Amino acid sequence: MKKSLILYLFLTLSLTLQGNVYFKHLGKADGLPQISVMTICQDELGRMWFGTLEGLACYDGNSMTVHKPSPTNADCFLGNEIYNLVSDKQGNIFFTADNTFIRYDIHKEQFTRLPQHPNYLHVQGHDTWMASRDSVFKWNHAEEQFTFVYQLKSGKNIISLYSDNNECLWLGTSSGLYRIDNLENPAPVCVLAHVPIQSLYRDTKGRIWAAAFRQGMYKIENGISRKFAIEKDFAISDNDVRCFVEDNEGSIWVGTFNGLNKIDTLGNVSCYQKDSTPGSLRHSSVFALCKDSQGTIWVGTYYGGVHYFNPQTSIFRHYSEDAGRTDCLSSFFIGDMVEDKSGDIWICTEGGGLNYLNRKTRRFAHYLIEEGTSATSFYNLKCIEYDKKRHCLYIGTYKQGLLCFDIATRKIKSHTTEAGTTFSQISLRGDSLYCLSDKGILVRNVQTGKTEHLYPSIPEVHGRGNFTFLIDSKDNIWFAQDDQLVKVNMKKPEEKSVYRYNDASQGRFGISEMAEYPDGNICIGTFGAGIYVFNPQEGNFTHCSAFNIGQYYKISVTRRGYLAIANERGLLIYHPQTQEMKMIDAEHQLHLSSINKDCGLLVCRDGETFVGGTSGMTSFMSASLFNQSPQYNLYFSSLLVNDKSVSCQTTGHILSTALPFAEKIDLKYNENNISLTIASNSYIDNANRKIYEYRLDGFSQEWSTIYNNTIVYTNLNPGKYKLLVREKRQTSQDEIHSIALSITVHSPWWATWWAYTIYISIITTIGYFLLRSWRTRMQLRASLAQEKLAKEKNEELTQAKLQFFANISHEFRTPLTLIISQIESLMQSSGSNSPFLRTRLQKIYKNTFQFRELISELLDFRKMEYGKLNLHVCQQDMVLYLKQIHSDFMDQAQLQNIYFVFHSGVESAMCWCDGRQLRKVFSNLLSNAFKHTPEKGKIELQIHETATTLEIKVMDTGSGIPSEALPHIFDRFYQVDATVASPGSGIGLALSKGLVELHHGEIKVQSAMQYGTIFTVILPKDNPFQNDSYVTFVDSDASCLESTIPFAKDADVENNMAETPYDASDAQGDLTSKDSILVVEDNEDLLQILTSLLSPLYRVVIAMNGKEGLQKTIEEHPDLILSDIMMPEMSGIEMCSKIKGNFDLCHISVILLTALTSENNKMEGLQCGADDYIEKPFNNKMLLGHIANIIRNRKLLKQKFSKDLSATAETEAEIPALALNPIDAKFLSNLKDIVNEHLLEPEFDVNVLAQKLTISRSALYSKLRALSCMTPNEFILNARLKRAAELLKNNPELQITEIAYQTGFNSLRYFRHCFKASFNQTPQEYRVS
Repeated sequence: MKKSLILYLFLTLSLTLQGNVYFKHLGKADGLPQISVMTICQDELGRMWFGTLEGLACYDGNSMTVHKPSPTNADCFLGNEIYNLVSDKQGNIFFTADNTFIRYDIHKEQFTRLPQHPNYLHVQGHDTWMASRDSVFKWNHAEEQFTFVYQLKSGKNIISLYSDNNECLWLGTSSGLYRIDNLENPAPVCVLAHVPIQSLYRDTKGRIWAAAFRQGMYKIENGISRKFAIEKDFAISDNDVRCFVEDNEGSIWVGTFNGLNKIDTLGNVSCYQKDSTPGSLRHSSVFALCKDSQGTIWVGTYYGGVHYFNPQTSIFRHYSEDAGRTDCLSSFFIGDMVEDKSGDIWICTEGGGLNYLNRKTRRFAHYLIEEGTSATSFYNLKCIEYDKKRHCLYIGTYKQGLLCFDIATRKIKSHTTEAGTTFSQISLRGDSLYCLSDKGILVRNVQTGKTEHLYPSIPEVHGRGNFTFLIDSKDNIWFAQDDQLVKVNMKKPEEKSVYRYNDASQGRFGISEMAEYPDGNICIGTFGAGIYVFNPQEGNFTHCSAFNIGQYYKISVTRRGYLAIANERGLLIYHPQTQEMKMIDAEHQLHLSSINKDCGLLVCRDGETFVGGTSGMTSFMSASLFNQSPQYNLYFSSLLVNDKSVSCQTTGHILSTALPFAEKIDLKYNENNISLTIASNSYIDNANRKIYEYRLDGFSQEWSTIYNNTIVYTNLNPGKYKLLVREKRQTSQDEIHSIALSITVHSPWWATWWAYTIYISIITTIGYFLLRSWRTRMQLRASLAQEKLAKEKNEELTQAKLQFFANISHEFRTPLTLIISQIESLMQSSGSNSPFLRTRLQKIYKNTFQFRELISELLDFRKMEYGKLNLHVCQQDMVLYLKQIHSDFMDQAQLQNIYFVFHSGVESAMCWCDGRQLRKVFSNLLSNAFKHTPEKGKIELQIHETATTLEIKVMDTGSGIPSEALPHIFDRFYQVDATVASPGSGIGLALSKGLVELHHGEIKVQSAMQYGTIFTVILPKDNPFQNDSYVTFVDSDASCLESTIPFAKDADVENNMAETPYDASDAQGDLTSKDSILVVEDNEDLLQILTSLLSPLYRVVIAMNGKEGLQKTIEEHPDLILSDIMMPEMSGIEMCSKIKGNFDLCHISVILLTALTSENNKMEGLQCGADDYIEKPFNNKMLLGHIANIIRNRKLLKQKFSKDLSATAETEAEIPALALNPIDAKFLSNLKDIVNEHLLEPEFDVNVLAQKLTISRSALYSKLRALSCMTPNEFILNARLKRAAELLKNNPELQITEIAYQTGFNSLRYFRHCFKASFNQTPQEYRVS
């Protein structure tokens, strides 16, 4: 009974000894497939493997790779529950998955199924042992299979085994523990009988630790003569023991159903279980323990995932918040801290009062929180200072004043608000306590209790908002204010220095903290600009950039001369002289959620540093930061090529073995975008996060820095490279690790050496043949050049012919006009001529029109050559059309005694065509037929209709065309030999073919010598011109009339010529004076003809060129101008433009008379303002008709305007119709507006009107007279009378007298007189009518 009680008390005491271990955790969020981790091992690379109930995971420190059952992948192992996971550190990993034995080759990245069914697996050194039922097997590396070693005679199942360094084999069965010393002559010794042994472990001292199934554990030490010292009773947390591991300090870690137990070298037991404090286990049931190559302990729990820690390098001790526990703080937020003379720590908190830490026992006591008592509680403490002389604390609170806390009695000695209620900083020097509070900077004598403002006479000290202050070793006090830094000599306050921000080169941000370095320099932390160091001797500030950090909160100096600086990212350890630095991350290393400006920082006398945060406090020994880390290696863990993951199992040639073991990678030319991930087998979060530098030899010689673990290269050119990666040195103690990898980017096949060899061969061959053919080409070049020259000359000659024909045709038109005019004059006087002479004149007149058609044919051919020929198309009856042509050629047939007939298979055949242009085709074909058909021969003109086309044939019985000439018969300027056919121009058939093709038709020829020739023209019946830009659709009658006028019958011509000459009196009416016409023409003969033609009817003024014509126009002001275009000195176009642009002359009508017949010439003439455009040669009667109509219409319009005084809107609208150009239109519009505006003014007369129009009175008179046949006075009077008539009709309420005055009449009598003269009625009669 006594013994049991002692054991119980020992167990209770052991369980209370909780060690300070902060467990790091891996769970589902980190990629773990499932949180039940049953087995753990480390491979030769240092990667950690975790066997879970839902697959296998591999962790490289950066990411987790998960292997799960995959029905689509035949090579993948099948199974979820992973047990017995071991690694032989020679490339093999063995495990069971759903009772299937699997081997994974990490060099080939390949899973292999093994035939055995192991109960247990164990690795000792590089040897892998397997227990299956009652037998033991060992892995044979050469044969790559397990070979039999031993079988228990008793036939008991082996459920655990262990092979120690002495080549002893320990076998655990369900009924005991056995040891075999010599496998060659095995003799098993029973060490423990009747105990189910489920796990075995041998420590460095040779002791065997055995876990009995739910019966605790045993420690077995070898004795003499196979006698064993067995120890059974241990004060552990649970008897269900699963696993063991020994750390590098010799302590044994035991995993149980209810916690992780540690047995140190003195036998003390501490337990770690699931807890709510940060860094505790997530679950208490431990199934797996493993120690890696760096001494880190990995813990697999049933429902808590993986936990890991390193007993040697876990230098950070975290204190969390739990006011009900003595090992925890009373509040999350930790503020200012001080160390007393005993080395213990006093801590200000936000909301938790004052905390006391006994550094020997690591237990806390909480003060100033007097819950349940009448005493005042002080929850929010802002700053603290220790008085060693009086062994008390001075504490500044938030809105509760200043406290003096006696350490000996643990009570408040005094409480005052004299120095303020809210404090930011306090500092003790001797008996003076300097305070920064809501009242400003004050000093309090702690001996007398007197409080007063510091330096009230120095204005720089007060009124600018103080953030912090510092008293240095030279008795200077520094004040950091809103916009300046002030230094005051405490011995001589009148000596002060002021440093304005920006001006003193310490940045524009405010100062958060100041500290004095041992050499006397002042270190300054800012809100956003980093750290500055002030040198008092030189009086300047130096900026120190560290890790790109802007916000710095607290600064303390360590014993080794380092600055400990709390900042937004954690704690920076920085040496200003050596520039060495280490960043301790707040979250991952200090285990604090964040640090802000009110969090505390304390460096104790023995070097232990305490860092406060918003989630507790962390401490560490400063010297431990510089301990050398355990050895580790770097390796490449993963490879992406063109954003696709690549392994040695990936189809292709990139990797021949797994990437970590590969010395090089081979890439194709289009696999030049790569991403490599770096990993290491170090899982210790020491004071540095690793920063890597890399360089790719063959690409760049400069080292690049990365702050993560991924290197990316894109668009690598073909070539050989070597990637070098190393850790960046941050301190002088750092050991640099590096790795290298060769990278080859192969060239595409077309850029390889053998491809270049082929290219050279091909180029050489081609060069040979090129050289060989060069001589042939050189020989042909002369003949080709000569042929080309001949063609160019031929083309130049052709163009010259065309240009000559075009020019000569223009020249023909003027004399042709003279001929036609003279003939028409003779024919008009036909009454005095004999019938014989009249017949001859008619023949001459007809042939002149045929001559004009030949000239037009030349011009059309020229237009067609340049693609400028336009067609005027309408739908016509081709039967009637061809009958007309047949009729026109009947006279010639009779003259040559040729039988000429027309045949039609249909009565009517409609076709879309340009009748004028097609006449040229059929006239040309018939002319050629008459030319080559002998007397008494026969010519037929036939038309036949098919479903879609019309076929028109011209057949003759002439001499025929030679067969060798038929292919060239439609070439321009081609002529058959003169012995066969009479010579011509050579363009008729070429023009005919072009015109037919413009009609979307076809022309063909058949001929036989001495038999005759057949020309066939095929035209489409439907309209093929819908999308043609060169076609204009016209009225059918107009087109037909135009096509037949040149070939009217003689009787029609005679009748036309015999009609009564044009009587100009019809146009002149009852006008007594002749109208004047200015004729401008440089050809004297034509000028005489025009003068003789116009003189009987008009007064004719002549001019010989455009310049003279313009002068005559200014002098004579004719009613109409008839002008040629092509004249010396000034053309007709230029003269017309000047006339139409002159205000005094623009109303004069202009007719242009010219031989230029193109559409562009006509458009140019009309655009310059010409009223009409008449081509040469012209018909006399047509010319007289155009002139008479223009003059007559102009006069009728003016007469109507001057006589019609009816007050209607139509009459008002006719005023702009008097204008023939924009100048006249603007003049009449202004005239109308001014007259209407001043109708009410009796004094408004011609002088006022001329002034308003800004022209002279005479110019106004001439212009208005020319436009309307009225004087200005008549125009004003008519406007007033029209307005009066309007008022009489529309305003019956107005008196006649009122209407007279409203229209500008001063005299009613004069108004009635004028009104009756204009309307033949008095105003009264007009109103009632």
